[in-house]
Amino acid sequence: MSGPGKDRRDLIAAINAVRYREYARVAWLKAGVIGRLVPDSEWGSRIFLSYTRDGDRSLETCQGVIDLFSDEVFAYHTPESMSCPVGGTGFLPVGALSARYGVDELARVSAGVEQPGVDYSQLRAYFFEELFDAHQGWFFAARRRYEEMDAAVVGMDDEVIGLFWLA
Repeated sequence: MSGPGKDRRDLIAAINAVRYREYARVAWLKAGVIGRLVPDSEWGSRIFLSYTRDGDRSLETCQGVIDLFSDEVFAYHTPESMSCPVGGTGFLPVGALSARYGVDELARVSAGVEQPGVDYSQLRAYFFEELFDAHQGWFFAARRRYEEMDAAVVGMDDEVIGLFWLA
């Protein structure tokens, strides 16, 4: 796996640079390169190699990669007070239309909170038009009711993963 091109890496950096209002019930988006995840356990190493080296795209392996990414996001990209969305096993596969609905609902719930510099229509476009599309990405959701705390949608493909969640 060679990794994503420069444009996708630049997009991931732009996504991760967005600053959200802390301690408010708003949707966040973070993304990363799967090949750069750093597993910190034997289980994590097995999952990582199964996905990156062996090409295993089973539900269990995808859920494991979601867990690895969630751990990294919450360690490096969010305030200490934030909770992690449901672990990887709580994410079930959904179609692109369901994922779009979920992201729209997360943005709707966030609409009443003033957040300078956060444009949910732009973040949605990044997620669905530039990071993933219905033909090359897989989508997972943690909840069916997106106004609930810790509701989340994950997009992933062979190289990149993104997490949209309600903090």
